[in-house]
Amino acid sequence: QFQAQQDIYDLASWLQSEAVAPINPAEGSWPAGSLGNFRFICWPSHLNYDDPIVYPGQQGKAHLHMFFGNRATNYQTTPQNIAAKGDGSCQGGPINRTAYWVPALLDPNGKARLPLTTVFYYKTQGIAKASVQPIPNGLRMISGNPKAMSPQNDWHQVWACYNADGSKVGESYVIPQNCGNGQSLKLQFSFPQCGARNSDGSPTLDSADHKSHMAFQDPYYHTCPSTHPIPYPEISLNMLWKLGAGETTAGWYLSSDKMTMADGTQMNVPGGTTTHADWFMGWNQQVMDTFINRCLREGRNSNQGNLCDGTRLKMVAGPNGGEFTGSRIVDPPSSPTGQVNFASPF
Repeated sequence: QFQAQQDIYDLASWLQSEAVAPINPAEGSWPAGSLGNFRFICWPSHLNYDDPIVYPGQQGKAHLHMFFGNRATNYQTTPQNIAAKGDGSCQGGPINRTAYWVPALLDPNGKARLPLTTVFYYKTQGIAKASVQPIPNGLRMISGNPKAMSPQNDWHQVWACYNADGSKVGESYVIPQNCGNGQSLKLQFSFPQCGARNSDGSPTLDSADHKSHMAFQDPYYHTCPSTHPIPYPEISLNMLWKLGAGETTAGWYLSSDKMTMADGTQMNVPGGTTTHADWFMGWNQQVMDTFINRCLREGRNSNQGNLCDGTRLKMVAGPNGGEFTGSRIVDPPSSPTGQVNFASPF
């Protein structure tokens, strides 16, 4: 059993048998086994106006966020309690009490749109696989610019429309406004994977802007910069929103695109201009060590929570390999201190 400060759960009850994931096949110029991937499915857990990284201890201070992972994440979440309580909305339930959140996606009627599927990746992404380190407790970060006034032109965060057959129609750094009639809208987003060290050599867990302690790897040499020498897994997400018959993405925007700034200024930029995401470490240490050692460092190609050791994170019951089965058009919380919870898929 794994005993947290407040909650206790049986680790074995959240795992099931699974064949060991195969060695990652050759990809372009990459030789087979040189890239390690660990993938799993998450479902949205709740909506609220909290941000425990930017506004710790301050309820309702932020723009509207959509959360994944730890269902207990709110303004009271801290590095000391994030892994100690809360069910999870990702495969494995409380095994992954990490919190993931993004600005809510809203339509012209102010309704929040929930994704059909969300797949998270932890991968080597070209960094020498044997060098990838476990993520330390307390690490948190933000990627992307929530205050951007023009498209960020950052390939780490790309929007695109997709046809029903999976073919891509186009992509951009803002939300395409012409997806429709059965197409899907997709966001592909990745966090920096290189961490800084403190003067005593310990990992830097946060910084004043919640970004400077992390850096992206060199895209040509696939190494971490000397200022941020610790290679962690690259964390990325793929979110897919399915459009109904007659629907389009015209007028869709992120909550941060139209948020009220601290000085009272009202943001009003094209949808997706302020694309960003937050991440707050809450993994069960034993399980994280397993997928880093067995999937990433061994260059294996893991899908759907396969831990590459003969087990995988328990999958939610549901159709089509884990599609979110609840309503995908919901009203935001009625007040800045309110919260909308989505039924547990487990």
